[in-house]
Amino acid sequence: MISDIPEADEHGDRSSARQPGQETRVVHPVRVEKSLNSQEFQYDFLVLHSSTDTDWVNYALVPALEVDWGFKGCVADRDFVPGKSVFDDIIYSIENSYKTLLILTPNFVTSEWCKYETEQALMESLKSKTGRVIPIMLHECDVPVSVRTITITYLDVSRDAISSCDWMKLKKALEKRPPSEEEQQKQITGGLQDLTLD
Repeated sequence: MISDIPEADEHGDRSSARQPGQETRVVHPVRVEKSLNSQEFQYDFLVLHSSTDTDWVNYALVPALEVDWGFKGCVADRDFVPGKSVFDDIIYSIENSYKTLLILTPNFVTSEWCKYETEQALMESLKSKTGRVIPIMLHECDVPVSVRTITITYLDVSRDAISSCDWMKLKKALEKRPPSEEEQQKQITGGLQDLTLD
């Protein structure tokens, strides 16, 4: 229902959707043309964040994932289509991204818009029965109840500097691909063959 969709909050937060008259200048690295998980997904990751955290997303996170490691990301400022419904863009991007990264900060957890996006990402993750949501705590804050309820482990990068270990954990989470139905069937069939008696 349209009434369940939040308006921009007092911070004007629509996870990087901008209000009229608000100037936006975003510099993004060269776009990666193909997702590493392209058989199933258009994007390797989608970033959901508060507009107050745009600089970290655009100048630290996205370059590390796209330029350094070759993942294909979806970022609202760059990839959402002008003239298209923001709601449709969000749902499409969640459904067509291998992982959804939630950038947890005090502004993120208090934003009604970010709560809506989080709920949509968690519903898609539950629907597909795969762990497709990766919460990343950028600044110390309370983990949203919806994230705590389904006990997702989050990556805590709220310390002064993000360690190489943290970056490697994130890279590993984005590389790990669930087996396709065909691969699952082969594993089951192969396991059954091992159990048969000659």
